[in-house]
Amino acid sequence: MSTRFGYFILAVGLLVATFRGITLNAAGHPDQLLRVATFNLRFASESKPNSWAERRTVLRACVAEMAPDVMGTQEGLYPQLKDVASDLPDYAT
Repeated sequence: MSTRFGYFILAVGLLVATFRGITLNAAGHPDQLLRVATFNLRFASESKPNSWAERRTVLRACVAEMAPDVMGTQEGLYPQLKDVASDLPDYAT
């Protein structure tokens, strides 16, 4: 068995295990929702209008509005990830 196939099977298994815990109410809607969000942090630029300081406040507001259960990031540098963890203390890292 190839490594890729093994990862595929693992991913499918995790999805099945996740969705087995979701039940439908009388209207056919999920009783429980899992909100997942991912954010591309890019790099920690200091140049406006796309500076990290400006994008950081937007990220904080976006997460507060969306209230995801699980959140991921892409392209974040370690100092940015520390900022996100500091800004969002209700989320575990």
